[in-house]
Amino acid sequence: MWLSRRITHPEQETEAAALGTISMGGSGAAVVTDGEKRDVRIISPGGYCWQPGAGQSVLVLKASQTYIPGALQAAQAELAPGEVMVYSNAARIVLRNNGDMELKGKVRITGRLFVNGRELGAE
Repeated sequence: MWLSRRITHPEQETEAAALGTISMGGSGAAVVTDGEKRDVRIISPGGYCWQPGAGQSVLVLKASQTYIPGALQAAQAELAPGEVMVYSNAARIVLRNNGDMELKGKVRITGRLFVNGRELGAE
């Protein structure tokens, strides 16, 4: 009978998503939730590349494989609703609602640079 099979063989419930901690950063990332999973796949929004760092709190999706779709975000009081910041430890790019783009860090340009339609640095 179905009911007796459910009682004698209870299905183990697992959460579809959980907050985890990166135990090993980089492309072969490992994350700890109810145990450690290694070589987890990382999902980033289109146009972004991201490697998690050890100790970061991340959202973990559990399916047939384990995925990390992003990191727990710290409050960014300097950003207004709709503004975007891409950052690492020492550099950042902020896109402001008023059209400003803020760059922090050393800027290296490979290729040609145009400002208001005029090429800079051309011989």
